[in-house]
Amino acid sequence: MDYLNNELDSELVIGLVSAVGTENQHVIDLLKARLSEAGYRVEIVKVSSDVIALLVNVTPHGDDKYQRISSLMHAGNQARSIEGANDGVLANGVASIIFSRREKDRNGIPLPQPKTAFIVDSLKRPEEIAQLRLIYPSGFVSIGIHADEQRRTKHMLHDRLFRRICGSKSRLELSSGSTEGCRPIRLRHRIAPFDRGRCDGKAKAMVVVSSRLEAVRWQLAINKYIKDKGYPLTTVVAFTEAGSGSVQEKEKAYLSAIISKVNDLFKGELTDNDKLVYVNNVIMGKLLESQTLIQQATNNSKEQFANSPDLKTELMNAIIDALEAHTTMSTQALGSEVIRDGLRDILLGPAKLYETLRKQVENKVTGA
Repeated sequence: MDYLNNELDSELVIGLVSAVGTENQHVIDLLKARLSEAGYRVEIVKVSSDVIALLVNVTPHGDDKYQRISSLMHAGNQARSIEGANDGVLANGVASIIFSRREKDRNGIPLPQPKTAFIVDSLKRPEEIAQLRLIYPSGFVSIGIHADEQRRTKHMLHDRLFRRICGSKSRLELSSGSTEGCRPIRLRHRIAPFDRGRCDGKAKAMVVVSSRLEAVRWQLAINKYIKDKGYPLTTVVAFTEAGSGSVQEKEKAYLSAIISKVNDLFKGELTDNDKLVYVNNVIMGKLLESQTLIQQATNNSKEQFANSPDLKTELMNAIIDALEAHTTMSTQALGSEVIRDGLRDILLGPAKLYETLRKQVENKVTGA
């Protein structure tokens, strides 16, 4: 598949890792020159001035560079110690800056930019690197810049930035905290109570929504509610034929493309509806719940997203979760990497997993 191999023009995020006083600018200039030769546009994201100010107030100090840097370091410590934040919080800030600098599509959603490199200057903690690797699984590169203490001290003294530290022998320490990372989007639905005694122990209800995505969302939310309450109920998702002729034809073509490809994967007495529900409702629905995949689809190109190891992990988890209700197909999928790869191709192709994950963000931005 083209989207699994076409990474030569992909957006890059390069994280520089260095101690205070390291002459990062030399490395930045070299990277910019080499990337420019390769046709890349380069943007710099300064953690100290671009990111920290998003999280906490930074006290201005005019032309006093020592006070400015000291204040930024203190502010960075404050950001990491915010309640609900962790040591990777600044990495989330970096991703937010990159997201805001991207060009937007016609719906106002920022898209990963080909031939663009964001150099992050600079990261201090392993947790920050780990978080960026999670957000950009195939587009992030970390570069460590080492300078011994004597050289770093000489550089700081030369720039007259840290004379007061040397004079007072002061010491700055970093603090730690905890976080849940980005907050997951939670859907809340209220289901009215019913009297089963009045309908002979049986009841039916229908929720009509505007899209397949909303149908899957509702089913997942209602199924969770039913399970939590212990109700002996089941739900079914059905796609109607209502609408204009062109819409109906597109929907039929969409479903036919999925069924055609699924037919090549699974064996046994399975109906087209069985296969369609398994891929387009069950597996697709579980993947749409993954905050990791939502984050990665938002911040990466489709090519990079397709190569994410988290996509394979989440797909395997979805197959396992579906084992009880869809034993035949889940058993075949668990026992065959070929089938799992085929499912991934279907999800990324006709099922439009990547586009649907990004659509969730678009709906959030537009309030749809």
